[in-house]
Amino acid sequence: MNDVVTRAAHAACRLTPSAVLHRMMNIDVIVLAYHVVSDDIVPHVAHLYPYKTPARFELDLEYLNANYHILSFEEFEKGCRGRARRKPGVLLTFDDGLSECYDIVRPILLRLGIPCTFFVATSFIDNRSLFYRHKASLCVDRIKKNGRDTEDDFTQWIMSLRHADEDTIESVCETLDVDPGKFLRERQPYLTTGQLEQLVADGFTLGGHGKQHVELIELRDPALIEAEIVESCEHVRRLTRTTRVPFAFPFTGRRVSRGFLQDLVSRNTSVSFFFDTAGFAADAPFVVNRIGADGPVPLPDLLRYTLEHEGAGRAAAWMRRLSR
Repeated sequence: MNDVVTRAAHAACRLTPSAVLHRMMNIDVIVLAYHVVSDDIVPHVAHLYPYKTPARFELDLEYLNANYHILSFEEFEKGCRGRARRKPGVLLTFDDGLSECYDIVRPILLRLGIPCTFFVATSFIDNRSLFYRHKASLCVDRIKKNGRDTEDDFTQWIMSLRHADEDTIESVCETLDVDPGKFLRERQPYLTTGQLEQLVADGFTLGGHGKQHVELIELRDPALIEAEIVESCEHVRRLTRTTRVPFAFPFTGRRVSRGFLQDLVSRNTSVSFFFDTAGFAADAPFVVNRIGADGPVPLPDLLRYTLEHEGAGRAAAWMRRLSR
């Protein structure tokens, strides 16, 4: 019975226009999450996820301009309180604070007059430390350049390592002669304080993304989780001279208690909205989910697929309730 209901729900959603799905699911704002845009191979990112070229990113923006109202963060906050618009809203975000956000993304956005929110992991600002996953990608890059036969097994293993395994990744770096400190000095992969200040002067919004970019649930201790959120937001708040700062969960916040977050916000006025990574999934009023947009799938196809998938899930649940 469940399989029949699921197939029927997917078939119905495939035949439903996107605008109708938007209304049916009461989706007022879509939030997109990017990380990096580049024509070049970005070695500390290339083995983690695909990313768009500037030309492909501009095609995304052209599509959004034609079909959505691209919101500033200020408009987004007002929109979440129900401001009427002729088109659905979309909020553009970038995570991690990579230097390409300034060198490549910023000029495109300024030329097209498009607002954006940049979430930064504050321990990486000014290239003070290198994200453990970026170290892992550099190790994979070195293995591939050396033409090792075991590169696939090695890639699978090192990409399975977590924040708690950073000492292991450091040992691999040493074995492969990958020098994170030298890479930080020479490549400068992250945004600097001066660049962040210029982004603010340009009218863009900054948000917190944790200090170390660790999945919060890995920290286990509620006090450590709170510090990771609040201290990154406080850093951004001081830098931007604003009163409240949005926060994007590194990786995902799906296992972080919403009750815990609600209590945290009530005691820390510097934290505003939380941003997670579950597409169109409904969440607590102060948590907004985003769609990852880095990959090669054209944005219209990605949004349509995500709408259909979420719509079918909701329709199937509704049909099952009716059949009881």
